[in-house]
Amino acid sequence: MRLEQDKVCLLVIIGVRADGRKELVALADGFGESAESWADLLRDAKRRGMTAPVLAVGDGALGFWQAVRDVFPETAEQRCWFHYADLLIMPMWPLDPLQGSNLVLGRSA
Repeated sequence: MRLEQDKVCLLVIIGVRADGRKELVALADGFGESAESWADLLRDAKRRGMTAPVLAVGDGALGFWQAVRDVFPETAEQRCWFHYADLLIMPMWPLDPLQGSNLVLGRSA
């Protein structure tokens, strides 16, 4: 992995078989979760024999969704509920527990 570059991230694709077993499908470094980085990883998996997934589940990274649409247009998309809920809850959670927050303390802003 080329971790010395700015905005380098680790792209991971995990597949789930019909029986529920999870498998690591692909792993690569990418630049800021860009559509190009995701598309390169998906095209590589396709070249190695991966067929179009029935469903792609991911966080809100726009690059991932664009890449899935480009490489596997027949794949259905679903937003990860864990990440979605995290985005809704975290703005209300105090960043510093000692500071508190208006929501937790029941005060209006």
